[in-house]
Amino acid sequence: MTNRYCFEALNRSLRDILSDEDLSNADRIFGGITVALGTGVIEDESFIEIPEDLKLSQHSNPKERIVNVALSNLSAEIGNVDYIKERAILIARNDTAHELNDYIIQKLQSETKTYHSSNSTCKAGGTSTDDDILHPIEFFNSLMCSSMPKHELQLKTRVPIMLLRNLNQLDAQWD
Repeated sequence: MTNRYCFEALNRSLRDILSDEDLSNADRIFGGITVALGTGVIEDESFIEIPEDLKLSQHSNPKERIVNVALSNLSAEIGNVDYIKERAILIARNDTAHELNDYIIQKLQSETKTYHSSNSTCKAGGTSTDDDILHPIEFFNSLMCSSMPKHELQLKTRVPIMLLRNLNQLDAQWD
């Protein structure tokens, strides 16, 4: 079940952020922007009613629906920075975000360049010669941690990327 408080926090945040541009956005659900929701169930359905045409379960290809709503005409506008800055897709899970990113990358008509991380077991300990058998590199490459990027990164010309860093400097310090 989807936690009602997540929707309330998103609603309040978007209203607050978007009311800087237009004061009437403070009174609109989600600040007046379109938010596509999945098939999750809201605990208290009296809080917000989701129109049937916005529910992804009503569409045969949810990824296509998201891209068509949030990124309409993406192929023609891919180099337009203002177009990209005005769009966002909020996704709760990293694996879903990776899946949608891969889908969008494949739709764009340009050459893909693939980069891989370099993973290996540490040989400095010298405790075992079987480290490669006990901890195969394929296992490390398959891990999906929230603080780590994917093993395989696909890039295309003119496709925007977002580089994130830890903004909480207290957590980033190594004592």
